[in-house]
Amino acid sequence: MFLSSEAAADLARRELAAQSTPGDPVTGNWGSAECGDPVLVHDLRKAPSYWLVPVISQGAVAGAIRVMGSGEVAAVERFRHPPQVVTGLDASQARQRAAERIASDEVLGEPRFVHDGPPGREAWLVEVLKANRPVRWIFLNASGAYERPAGTFLNAEKE
Repeated sequence: MFLSSEAAADLARRELAAQSTPGDPVTGNWGSAECGDPVLVHDLRKAPSYWLVPVISQGAVAGAIRVMGSGEVAAVERFRHPPQVVTGLDASQARQRAAERIASDEVLGEPRFVHDGPPGREAWLVEVLKANRPVRWIFLNASGAYERPAGTFLNAEKE
């Protein structure tokens, strides 16, 4: 059974409390930090994979806690350059940037937050359709964009 959003937030809060010790190079100044609303991260096959829980410190997204669907805390991450949102971009920004990359005879699907490969390699995935058929995937994050033919998985994702 996949962990609920509320359960992921609870686990992240407990992990944040346990990790927030003075002098810790990752979380040392997170003593007053709080966890924000978890964001569901899907795999490329559209299945829920894990939760990305933002760590909010002094009103900014200072990091994230990855909570797997099984209930395991997989990572605690501090952001060097805090983004506006834990996903780097929001869905509307991802869609807007994807729209700049399509031809007049193509249509965009809805943005979906995914991990492209191992957990932690997160991006918005926007599927490009031509004649109602998926033709390519555009991946977008705060660092930029890349694309490949729809349905093309990385080696680690092949079954």
